[in-house]
Amino acid sequence: MKTFLLFVFCVFAFQSANAQPGRTGQIQTGLIYGKIQDEVSKASLEYAVLQVFKPSKTPADTLPKILVTGGLSAANGDFHIDKIPVGEPLIMVVNLVGYEKQEIPFSLQPGGGIGAAEKDLGNIRLALSSLLNEVIIDGADSGYRIEFDKRIYDVEKNPINSGGTAEDVLRNVPALQVDIDGNVSMRNSSPQIFIDGRPTTLTIDQIPADAISRVEVITNPSAKYDASGGGGGIVNIVMKHNRGLGYSGNLRLGVDSRPRYNGGGDINLREGKINFFLNGNYNQRKSISLGTTDRTSFANLPTTQLHQSQNSTNLGYFASGKLGVDYFFDNRNTFTVSQSFTRGQFNPFDNIEAITDTILSDTTARPRSTYTRDSETNRMFENMGSSLLFKHLFAKEGTELTSDFNFNMINSSFRGDYKNVYSNDYINIQRQSGSSYQRLYTSQTDYSTKVNDKSKLEFGIRGSYRQYESLYNNYVYVDSTSSFNQLQGLAVNYQFSDQVYAGYGTYSRNAEKWKYQLGLRIESSDYAGKLLDTTLRFHITYPVSLFPSLFLTRVLNETQDVQFAVSRKINRPSFMQLIPFVDYSDSLNVSRGNPALKPEFTNLIELSYQKNFNKKNTLIATAYGRYITNLTVRNQVTEYSEVLGNNIIINTYDNATNSSAFGLEVVSKNSINKWFDL
Repeated sequence: MKTFLLFVFCVFAFQSANAQPGRTGQIQTGLIYGKIQDEVSKASLEYAVLQVFKPSKTPADTLPKILVTGGLSAANGDFHIDKIPVGEPLIMVVNLVGYEKQEIPFSLQPGGGIGAAEKDLGNIRLALSSLLNEVIIDGADSGYRIEFDKRIYDVEKNPINSGGTAEDVLRNVPALQVDIDGNVSMRNSSPQIFIDGRPTTLTIDQIPADAISRVEVITNPSAKYDASGGGGGIVNIVMKHNRGLGYSGNLRLGVDSRPRYNGGGDINLREGKINFFLNGNYNQRKSISLGTTDRTSFANLPTTQLHQSQNSTNLGYFASGKLGVDYFFDNRNTFTVSQSFTRGQFNPFDNIEAITDTILSDTTARPRSTYTRDSETNRMFENMGSSLLFKHLFAKEGTELTSDFNFNMINSSFRGDYKNVYSNDYINIQRQSGSSYQRLYTSQTDYSTKVNDKSKLEFGIRGSYRQYESLYNNYVYVDSTSSFNQLQGLAVNYQFSDQVYAGYGTYSRNAEKWKYQLGLRIESSDYAGKLLDTTLRFHITYPVSLFPSLFLTRVLNETQDVQFAVSRKINRPSFMQLIPFVDYSDSLNVSRGNPALKPEFTNLIELSYQKNFNKKNTLIATAYGRYITNLTVRNQVTEYSEVLGNNIIINTYDNATNSSAFGLEVVSKNSINKWFDL
């Protein structure tokens, strides 16, 4: 057989009696915690008996019948109980000799990131002679839903994603398109890729699918998120996290039809105040692509045409790992330190056949020419990320403070050899080599609190600093010396740094019929760069800009609602779009930056309708529009090149006055039966 069946085998899972389930094929469970206190003195109460029940169908004044689990409060009043079922109504009953019994209805909802499938029940104060009012917390998770500023797609239980990467996961998410090169697009724009609510330096083919819990598609980001990125939106990949008591882990192996192999493993250890987690993944990749290019050039007379066909095979692998420790000072304070490593290599092999080369051919003397090009490239990358996070949960439900610092170090290198054979039997051998490094420092602090049962406030500040250096050199093989000589005029060596500082605030209200969120973000940025082989320098400071956002939802009934959203974004020019340097790295697409380029400002507007026919069938229809000022466009100019000794077309950039785009998006999800979703 030429084709192997895709499969995943040798799945091995081990858990202690205290381990938390929640993986594919198991009932998902979570954790509740809080503190038991005396109502009058606020003193901590020890040895309170805690029992979690499923409520019975009998009248409300009778005792629940089905006991799920239980525990005792510690000397400081703290308690935590794991193995709590997710997504169903429960009641925790608190008993302590000398105090009134108290019942707390609650439900635990699935989630991701730190605090996944967890709930803080707050300070539970026992009275000697009176009952406390109950706080009812209820809800359901359909697995496909729309919130104020995001659409949530739960992918954890989809077996199709096993053994693959985030590239495979995103291909199965409605409203996203992933091309053969792994580029993600949403509504004809490129979204930012986040992991656990933070920008990532990883590409989607470097993120293992087995580590993903859900995907959040944010088509119209609120003021809470970075204003950069224009109208592309955000794709937030929420990773799996396990903080249940005990230990758990799994191993996985797989193979695809090419055949390429993958494997990985996870382990989680939780004892007392320490939670240790470790995971690793290894993926081999093989991609095959075919392409054609047709181009007509009017730079010189007579007009020339280029027809090019390309056959590419890309072999590679990547290995990644992450380890970290959560330290629980108590039920309300958590400190997390983690370290991630990623290393990979890709080796593209290309064969190109072309008719008429617009730059190298003498079209007057030889109106038709052909050439073939064989290339072999080696690309390597390394990514190391360090993260520190502190999280404090206040006794008041829905109030928390998080603060984190992240450092990422990315190194990459490549070398490519290219052999060109022309129709006059002329052979040209070239080499390109280069390297780059990037250092990214980010720090963010967020605070959120409930004003009341229906209102919420959020504030935050963020700062980021990036250093980047790229070295790129071209060489040509000289037969007389049997060596490669560097072409100085074609080198592209540069450095740049950028800084972005921001603050935001949002206010949201979740009423029975009307829901809304108001937000405002303030950002400023600074950009500096230089060409290493010249004296060319530049420095740009963008002024402080305001980015408001509004989300308004009207609940029509229990099964349908309508949402209106509007926001403002910015898209700042990149270094290569700004630097006035001619880049000859691709002789058929010579480019040059424009230092006068201004940032784009995008105004986004959406109108969405959501209908839940039942828990198995959902429809979301969205009409959207984008209005962009100072739109960045590619512009072509014809100039004489001293380097190539001919008139050439140079691709550069300019600002257009404005641009607008409109669209309609309809997404429907239907569960036909237990094993088939459409």
